[in-house]
Amino acid sequence: RDWLLEALSMNNMLNETKDMRDRILFEKIPSSQKWLLLIVNAIREGKAIEMTYQSFWSEEPSTFRANPYCLKIFKQRWYMLAKSEGKDEPRIYSLDERMLNVVQTQQSYTLPAKFNAEKFFADYFGIIVGTDYEPTDVKIRVAKDQEKYFDTLPLHDSQRKMEAESNEEYAVYQYHLATTYDFKQEILSRGPAVTVLSPEYFRQEVLEDIKKMISNY
Repeated sequence: RDWLLEALSMNNMLNETKDMRDRILFEKIPSSQKWLLLIVNAIREGKAIEMTYQSFWSEEPSTFRANPYCLKIFKQRWYMLAKSEGKDEPRIYSLDERMLNVVQTQQSYTLPAKFNAEKFFADYFGIIVGTDYEPTDVKIRVAKDQEKYFDTLPLHDSQRKMEAESNEEYAVYQYHLATTYDFKQEILSRGPAVTVLSPEYFRQEVLEDIKKMISNY
């Protein structure tokens, strides 16, 4: 709700000050253009949707009904968590070119009583979730010149600075989350400024990816 109000407020401001449009730059989120409002409306009215979807790994699209649970934005893409017909657990669908068509149906659905979107994603970074990933304590070492960036924009709600383990050269942060592909990619994107300290299995996963990156050059 807050995001929608902010977006509306910003849109109104830009309409009133058209001469400023070329001086206020936004990140482009192409996935919000076509299906976002339709899915928001379906969620609000508690209506199932019928969608045609083709993942990047499928040769052919498929059409099916789904009950949309919630929406989440990550890395300039909108994602929908939805319970699809024939599936035991809700799945993530991207609102980009993979989503070929969406129609709101007249079929009502009831959100599970215990479902909470924030809690559902609480142990994860990004949008990859599932029982294959168990949350664990993760420690990273961050170069001193990057410390303030982590302090002012934490990677995850569980972030804690380990003052006793930090010094004038680096800061140590601890997280409690699942070490998914999304989180590993975030760590790798920070380059030499971030080092995984523990757990050892995750440290080795990151190291193996670094070795593969080096072999490309």
